Amino acid sequence: MCSAPEPPPWPDLPEPERTSILAAEDRAVAASITCSDCELCSSFRIMIKSSSASGSSFGHVGRPVLIVGALAIALATLAPSDQPDTAESMCIVCGQFGGVDAFVNVLLYMPLGAGLALLGRKRVPSMLGMVALTVVIELLQRYLIPGRNGAIGDVITNSVGGALGYFVGSHLGQLLLPARRTATWLSGGGLSVWALAHLIGGYALVPSPTEKRYFGQLAHQLGQDSAYDGRILSASLGGRPFPDGEFPNANWVANSLRAPRGAAVDVIAEIRALPRRQAAIARLVDIDEEEIVLLAAEGEDILFGIRTHAADLGLRSPSYRLKGGHPGPSVAGRQSTLLRARYALPSVELSTVSERARRETSMRLSTSNAWRFMALAPIRVDGGRTDMVLDALWLCVLLVPAGYWGQFMVLHRRTRGARVSLGLALLIPVGVGFAVGPAIFGLAPPQLSDIGGASVGLILGALVALWMSRAYGVPGIAER
Repeated sequence: MCSAPEPPPWPDLPEPERTSILAAEDRAVAASITCSDCELCSSFRIMIKSSSASGSSFGHVGRPVLIVGALAIALATLAPSDQPDTAESMCIVCGQFGGVDAFVNVLLYMPLGAGLALLGRKRVPSMLGMVALTVVIELLQRYLIPGRNGAIGDVITNSVGGALGYFVGSHLGQLLLPARRTATWLSGGGLSVWALAHLIGGYALVPSPTEKRYFGQLAHQLGQDSAYDGRILSASLGGRPFPDGEFPNANWVANSLRAPRGAAVDVIAEIRALPRRQAAIARLVDIDEEEIVLLAAEGEDILFGIRTHAADLGLRSPSYRLKGGHPGPSVAGRQSTLLRARYALPSVELSTVSERARRETSMRLSTSNAWRFMALAPIRVDGGRTDMVLDALWLCVLLVPAGYWGQFMVLHRRTRGARVSLGLALLIPVGVGFAVGPAIFGLAPPQLSDIGGASVGLILGALVALWMSRAYGVPGIAER
């Protein structure tokens, strides 16, 4: 532990002089205590540097990481489910939200692989062990665990997650204190992830109706949802009647939903009671019962959703909510209300007009919303402050790695001018990511909170890297 030298004795002096001398010596002692004198810090510095140079030296944290990873896998995969999984056993990306499941599977097995690497286990036996583990789990899910259905796609994504975790664990020191070339590759990789997330997010927001026959459903009860306790007086889609049956012109419907201004869903409903759970008011499905458009009520709120390219990627599309847009019945017991919803890039427009009030909202569609597509549970978006904060937080977290490794890339430069130029150059891909996505997909430009979140992420990553470099050094700097 850190220790300070003993202060020298002083002769008997009057109290004022003794106090002054004591204060001066205390300041000298405090100045003499530095992190370089601390044995614990020195040993940790040696461990970081040795790991950066030759592999992993973090064996003492490998066991906890391995235990936590194994427990997470057991809890997530061996518990019975109330909703049976009907996915094919030989599918690669399985089920309606197969993309989300694949992403979660990769993340789930990463701690297991990292723990094995940190413990110094050999690569090939570790990989074979993780593959065998996931095969056993998938067999248990298929034949023994109720509500589960193992699939070959889960074996593949689980194995990829374990391999990725092993790579991170075995190169942890090099990731924390990267050399010049490594820092360049890592910062470029971080910025590439940033750009890819924006492109996927923008693509996932574009409407994507199927090319099949369409059927309208008015006030139909769906599964465990509530039945809509009201009467539909009229309904239309893009100005044409919304039938409670097959649509006569499926091509027109698909083209209208893809159009830049979209197709407004208008419903005049006589509200009798507020549903406790989601209750479908107007729903458009294709012949395979895949949902294309949904206008629903949930208590006093209106929910609206449309099929986008997120469904093509196996991701989860959010529902857009107008709070208080479904007012309760009037004193007479009934109330006629006009409900309108439109998915028109770059925004979603919801409004209600009743004899008592008028409510409307417009929610911007931006590449900053990409995190919503990876949610494990349905998300309700209302365009409020919480949504704004979560978008900014997502952008912040996304750019922390790029800021961290970019700072190390800057620190490896010899001159101050080169460091400043490179630091400014790192901002160019961030700006391009903000500009290209909206331009390609017709989405809203970033707002100030998005730019602020991205800036905080870059600065936070750079500050952490600066602290690491001062505490443990920058590989290769001493030699130059």
